[in-house]
Amino acid sequence: MMAAPFPLRRKARFTSVFEAGRFLGALHPQGIWVEDAHTLRLFPALFVLNDVLVIPPDWSVLTNDDRLIVDGIAINPYLIRKGRFPAIQPTGGEGCALTLEVGDPIDEPVFFVGGDCMGNYYHWLVDFFPRLVAFLRLRPRLRALGILRIALLRDPPEVVFALLAHLGLREEDVLWIDGNQPRPVRSLALLSNVSQYGYIHPFAVETLRAEFPPPPGAGAAKRALYVSRRDANARRIRNEEELTAALAARGIETVVPGALSFDAQRRLFAEACVIVGPHGAGLTNMLFAPPGARVVELWPDAPPLRHFAFLARALGHRFTALRAAPTGADPSSDHNADFHADPTRVLTALEALENEEGADLFSNT
Repeated sequence: MMAAPFPLRRKARFTSVFEAGRFLGALHPQGIWVEDAHTLRLFPALFVLNDVLVIPPDWSVLTNDDRLIVDGIAINPYLIRKGRFPAIQPTGGEGCALTLEVGDPIDEPVFFVGGDCMGNYYHWLVDFFPRLVAFLRLRPRLRALGILRIALLRDPPEVVFALLAHLGLREEDVLWIDGNQPRPVRSLALLSNVSQYGYIHPFAVETLRAEFPPPPGAGAAKRALYVSRRDANARRIRNEEELTAALAARGIETVVPGALSFDAQRRLFAEACVIVGPHGAGLTNMLFAPPGARVVELWPDAPPLRHFAFLARALGHRFTALRAAPTGADPSSDHNADFHADPTRVLTALEALENEEGADLFSNT
């Protein structure tokens, strides 16, 4: 029987895994510093931390000397630092205050992966899957540290079971953890970020390509796909019937990835030379398309995020993103708004990509 959670109130300071973790070795020789809206460091390396508290939902780690590790391990440390999660509140500078209900300790040493509490397909594939691969590559060294299992989020989406099966990982290899409750951990090993804010390290791309290579003959892929979000609750195309009719007239078929199994999505997109769709997890399937696919990402009237632009570039695809025309009001900041997509502009963008050696463009539909 599990004990009742106990309250914890602490002051801490934000820090990085590079400062607070015990470095065991890099998995890739190339580190990336990105100077953008935020200063990012992507450097896939193995670290060990002892007697710490892991904190969902974005998996920061609190040390015994009151350092809150967010940079280098959280999916979006910027949101933690901005106070997006009520349990962790900034207090000025690098300071923060934590108010938590702490669950039972994890007494065995583990390789900590965690996972995305929202079940996001993109994050599971791009952020977490390479860490599962790293666990297998590092298994002899981890065993020497007494680490036999991966700590993964309980009740994950279907894709996680497909990824575990793909790697030959079994039920006894996984310690399932509650994604709603901080847990003390006696000893954990973890891999620092392989992607962040959409930037993706070559290690992640190489890992994904190696594990999911295009099938034989995929270089001649001829399938053109429109990725519908009709089953989603955000970022849907208001005039989708009009858009899909125009695309169908050019031989572009409509697919709803959310209605397909992971393996079915892999097979489908391995045949794709054209991928069109609104920003969303379904576009992650460009991972399985042969290099050189034409990708058109559709956006509401809001500043676009660059996740799929960076991913397409890393995969060798030709890419453009079309932002919906303003509706008469001030430009929206709502990335999740439903919107209208002009079929003529979408088709024009596809034709432009066909005539370009490479593209990475943002424009208005």
